[in-house]
Amino acid sequence: MSLSPSWRGREVPVLAVLCGLALAVGHHMLNRPLDGGSQNTGPMVFPLVWALTTWVLCGIRTAQPRREWLVAVPVAAVMGALRLVGHHFTPHAEQPFRRIGWQQLPEFLVDWAVMLVCWLAVQSWLRRPRAAAAGARGLHRWVWPASVVLMLAVWSGYLLLFWPGILVRDSWSSLFLGQGEWPMNNHHPVLFSLWVGQCLRFAHWAGGGTSLGVAIFSVVQAVVMACVLATVVSWLWARVGRRAAGMALLFFALSPQLGMWSVTMHKDSLFVCWVALLALLFTQAALRGPGWLTRPLPMLGLLVLLLAISFSRNNGPYIAVGIAALVVLWTLPGLRGASRGRTALAVLCQVAVLASVFWVQGPLYRQWGVVPGEYAETVGLPLHQVSWSVVHGQATSEQLLTYWWMIPPDRAREVFNPAIVDSVKFDRQFDTAWLNEHPEEFMGLWRDMRAANHLSYASAWFGLAGGYVDPERFFTRFDVGTERGAGHFADELPRTNLFGELRKENSDAARLARIAGHVASWPGVSLLFAMPLLFWLCLMAAARALLDRRSAWVLPFAPFLLCVGTLLLAAPVTDFRYVAAGHVALPVLVAAAWLMRPVREMRPEHAD
Repeated sequence: MSLSPSWRGREVPVLAVLCGLALAVGHHMLNRPLDGGSQNTGPMVFPLVWALTTWVLCGIRTAQPRREWLVAVPVAAVMGALRLVGHHFTPHAEQPFRRIGWQQLPEFLVDWAVMLVCWLAVQSWLRRPRAAAAGARGLHRWVWPASVVLMLAVWSGYLLLFWPGILVRDSWSSLFLGQGEWPMNNHHPVLFSLWVGQCLRFAHWAGGGTSLGVAIFSVVQAVVMACVLATVVSWLWARVGRRAAGMALLFFALSPQLGMWSVTMHKDSLFVCWVALLALLFTQAALRGPGWLTRPLPMLGLLVLLLAISFSRNNGPYIAVGIAALVVLWTLPGLRGASRGRTALAVLCQVAVLASVFWVQGPLYRQWGVVPGEYAETVGLPLHQVSWSVVHGQATSEQLLTYWWMIPPDRAREVFNPAIVDSVKFDRQFDTAWLNEHPEEFMGLWRDMRAANHLSYASAWFGLAGGYVDPERFFTRFDVGTERGAGHFADELPRTNLFGELRKENSDAARLARIAGHVASWPGVSLLFAMPLLFWLCLMAAARALLDRRSAWVLPFAPFLLCVGTLLLAAPVTDFRYVAAGHVALPVLVAAAWLMRPVREMRPEHAD
């Protein structure tokens, strides 16, 4: 943002005004009540905003084109509005949202100004030329194996402490599915459940019990994660430099979240690794050009990662479709060049892979006897919106009577939690069978209540998914299911049920999760867990690439952006594990943002 002659000499008073705005926003950020799943970023936002304000006013000398203002102003307004709404959301209060009216206009204007300053500052940094990666080196054979050994050595402490591994709520479902005690269903990924089952069968074949099977799973998963993350470290060593690679290696090895996840039986542990690898592949493709991605080995890697993401989580196929669409759009110009045959083959391969994914997860699963997930699992957001309207909105006596078939309204008012999608559905008085057998009646109730409860429906959505885009939030609660199961009870599995008495508290794992959450809330460290802030930073980088007509640099940020985008549509509970892909891929995303900047031309006297 260039300082025109009319602005010169006014930097100090303008800076003072904006610092006052930063003080104001910092004040009400610090006074925000905390919810159970995230914390406010007030302690770190104030100095960050002050530094960015100083930078924007006194350090940026490049002009901002008009098109950048056309993007920055409305996006900053959206960010400010989301922060304002999130600031007034208190899940445990009698009314979850404090009243928002014209009296909050000054607060919104403060948020708008701060977000605009931050947006322009990041955009200017992305446009500023960078020095060449002088510390970058070629690939060294010892970097990858040394990284694998170091990570496994550090993570082994978690396995020894929580032998044979950490089991959370979803782990028990995977164990039941893997052992064949439940009919196979796709609510939990089928391939993941089959993998768990194979580990258990191998353990039983070897003369061990369920605990040995869980230990085998933990070891194999930790090795796979270490190999994937070591690939990231090796690439950073070759492309950015050994300092960046060393910092990434320390981050991967010492992060308590990654250490716990390496031995936790949960589908998200590997899903986040596939997202990080996709970001890495696309960063390399952006550096090499679209022709590189259509080569046999890179395209094979892309197809394998699309399959891995599709079969790792329920929203995986939709993320894969979005990624494939972006890749096709980027490589389409190659149809007019000499490599048009290779480009056409790459497009057809992606279409074929995605078609096979939907065929396998549809007709083939039904042929194999894989039952679909319960209807109650697929309508989590509509059920939450209806329950919100019953508790905090408007409902006629006829609508309450229909709702009563699922759960008595008085009971719903007792157990309803505006920030947890399953708070009503998991209550002992909730009739899941009725909901599964009467989908048309339920959707009719949802449509009938919508007319008088537009605000309640929007509030219910924000209570579940708004935290993913609230710039003020960061996540410091991990493995919230550790109190539901412990590894040393695994051998008792055949004599338990999902909520059996043997499912006692794993106090050690729960305590470590609380310690990790406390460490994550420290100033500076908390930035590693500000996933909504990372979402907006990735969006800023993608916008910078589009404004500069360098669409290739949208791709490295697309996997994480699509991951969050699908969460905004599905609206599950706001939890770290759903967006942990950003935490794991953070070194790659930072490297992509740095590498997308233009390289500074060397002065003649410094040239060779």
